[in-house]
Amino acid sequence: MALWSLESVGVRGRLEALTLTVEPGVTVVRGPSGAGKTTLLDLLCGFVTADSGAVSRPEGFVLWCGCGQGLWADRTAGRQIEDVGGDPGEWLQRFGLGGRSSRKPAALSLGERSRLELARALAAGPEVLLMDEPLTHVDAGRAAAGWAAVAEFAAGGGSVVVATHEAGVEERLGGRTVRLESGRVVDG
Repeated sequence: MALWSLESVGVRGRLEALTLTVEPGVTVVRGPSGAGKTTLLDLLCGFVTADSGAVSRPEGFVLWCGCGQGLWADRTAGRQIEDVGGDPGEWLQRFGLGGRSSRKPAALSLGERSRLELARALAAGPEVLLMDEPLTHVDAGRAAAGWAAVAEFAAGGGSVVVATHEAGVEERLGGRTVRLESGRVVDG
């Protein structure tokens, strides 16, 4: 059964007559800047609504993860994890943030915020994880560890939809690749 089914969906000026089925598993969304990748993810998670067409959505626990901009400003790194039911010691250590437990997002680098947001998302235990350029600000070694954690999540039965420019994501995660151009699916 499909997670999402989009039929002739339009979002004014961003997506045009987009028809797409997102199945369980991994879907990597590619395309140049301005192609509609972020708008597609925003539509899937309900941040924007379609101006035309039809969208069916899954009923399970869907969580959105960006590149560190979705953290709670008033909570420390440890509380970010704890408040979603995760063990801060385990998750912060796993993402190279063990010494950052008492810091709030404003006291973290962009890369640290990105890693924390991904750690929090995985700690929350979603059924589906929507990811928009999640490791953009992260160095190659730590990004590889982050992608490995996402691959482990997918191998354990979680579904992932990720929009990225990063090379090699398809090889790391497997699954299907969808290519967008000018708000339309051109491949996948």
